[in-house]
Amino acid sequence: MNALAHYLAPPKFDDPEKNRQAYWLNRYLLAFSSTMLLLLVLIRPLTRFSGFARIAAFAGLVGFLTLALVCLGLVYFGHVQEAAWLLCGAGFVITTGLMCIFDGIRSSSVVGYFVIVAAVSLFIRGKTPLFFMGLNVAALTLAYMAEQNGIITTRYNILPTIDDLVILGVALVLHTLLLRQLIEGLSESVADAQCAIADLQVANQELEQSQASLKQLHQELEARVVERTAELQITNAQLQHEVAERKRTQEAMQQAQKRESLGLMASGIAHDFNNLLVAMLVQTSLAISQLPPDMPARANIQKAVLAAEQAADLTRQMLAYAGGGQLEMTPVNLNQVIENNVHLFQAAIAKNVSLHTDLAVDLPLIEADRSQLQQVIMNLILNGAEAIEGDVGHVWVSTGREMIMSHDAHFWHWTGSVLPDGEYICLTVRDSGMGMTPEIRSRIFDPFFTTKEAGQGLGLASVLGIVRDHHGGMHVESEPGQGTLFRLLFPPSQKKETAVSVPPTRQPANTSGRLILVIDDEKPVREAVTDIMELHDIEVLTAVNGQDGIAVFRQRKEEIQLVVLDMSMPGINGIDTLHELRQIDPEIPVILSSGYSQQQIAPELMINGRTGFLAKPYAVNALVDKIWQYLPNDPPAAS
Repeated sequence: MNALAHYLAPPKFDDPEKNRQAYWLNRYLLAFSSTMLLLLVLIRPLTRFSGFARIAAFAGLVGFLTLALVCLGLVYFGHVQEAAWLLCGAGFVITTGLMCIFDGIRSSSVVGYFVIVAAVSLFIRGKTPLFFMGLNVAALTLAYMAEQNGIITTRYNILPTIDDLVILGVALVLHTLLLRQLIEGLSESVADAQCAIADLQVANQELEQSQASLKQLHQELEARVVERTAELQITNAQLQHEVAERKRTQEAMQQAQKRESLGLMASGIAHDFNNLLVAMLVQTSLAISQLPPDMPARANIQKAVLAAEQAADLTRQMLAYAGGGQLEMTPVNLNQVIENNVHLFQAAIAKNVSLHTDLAVDLPLIEADRSQLQQVIMNLILNGAEAIEGDVGHVWVSTGREMIMSHDAHFWHWTGSVLPDGEYICLTVRDSGMGMTPEIRSRIFDPFFTTKEAGQGLGLASVLGIVRDHHGGMHVESEPGQGTLFRLLFPPSQKKETAVSVPPTRQPANTSGRLILVIDDEKPVREAVTDIMELHDIEVLTAVNGQDGIAVFRQRKEEIQLVVLDMSMPGINGIDTLHELRQIDPEIPVILSSGYSQQQIAPELMINGRTGFLAKPYAVNALVDKIWQYLPNDPPAAS
């Protein structure tokens, strides 16, 4: 009995929907089975029917009961949908067979047929339950109306019997169960729908929040992309600028190395050439002084002197390019230099070229060598005038101020030295000439490079050297057919402009008995100085290098009144030799002679007025005046 009770009890499943369907189908099948048992007892088919009808009625009721028990077993094992379909299909077949056997449709048969089909269809998914419920109601209505109007007739009694009442009662019970199951299902469906709607609203809110978050994230991403793009553009620009700066720096370094090599070569050539020019100028000057004015050879020697002086100009330009020229730095007004020499500039250029000036007002002073500054302006004006082709041309000279920042690298491309940030004095020389190609523009400052038929190729090279010595900058702009522009920058001076006073030259009253020492590694220089001093009754001792000069001075220091010392010598150079001479006699006057700048001499060596400087190449008068300036007035006492 316990096993039967467990078998007939509603099964339990994990799925709530399946558990609900199994529960109600189990209840329905139990009610259906009870109905079949009740009909077997009440209608007594074996006594009420006879023949084949008795067998059919008994077999139909037993078949329904067996079908119900089989479906209960299917529900027990979890096959809810299969049990519903089996009961529906098999019940339809059995009911239809009974209606055919009993020759007519009775109300109880119609009710039984539709009870089976409609009830079981509730457990089949889809719209089948609603369809069978509607069909069931319509069939009951039509069967009732047909019986009332005599349309449905049968050979059996038409009055209601006990079995009809049982079938109708059971139908009401079963329909009550179906309606309750349907209502519960609809309630649960409504609850599920409400839950689904609530879940949908929550999901919609979450979706809206997600969309808002996504939109915000998209905006942030776009902002990040824009920011990152801007950063990349800035980085790319900086990288391109750095690459360009590195390229310009490399080019400037290459140019600087090339100019340094050329400068060393030019410096060495100029130094050696200056020594030869000293001898040439001195000896030719001596020859002229010893010839009568009416001698025909005097004119030829004067031409030789002029050629030597022109050669001296070339060496000065070579030294200016090499950065070792003679510099006398003083506060200079750039406007005044231009105004004082504009007539010379105009006279130096061709008549078809007009010179224009545009000078800034209240221009600060610059620290410069006045003569070299004049040479720079003259070279640039001549270079611009010679570049003009045609009948009419113009050269413009202007001054002004210009602020320089660290990114203005083009101003130290040629000089190779970075200019500190600040204000600079600007000199601009522009012409309306034929301009230059990039290939020519890259070589214009190379010494001995020229595009002129009679050019020497040292004018612009000396300009570069002078600007470099003045710690300035320079920029060149030129295109074929567009003329050329040179813009030069000079740092302003913090000093006031002062007039240069030249000390008067004096000559000792008596030069006899005086002795000077000439220390120079060049024999022509020693011979030239000796020849000049012999004309003034001054005895000269010579030494070929620093060691020899120190030895001679040590032996005759009591007699020697002046030393003429070359700065550039093999072995011990002039500066070291000077230190040794000062160790022996701190009071001895010394004239340093060199083709390089006096600024290369340490200032402490020039104190007390006992050290002078004589630039090579020098003329006779320059040498004599310098010697008279430093030679003591009184001759040495006789020993």
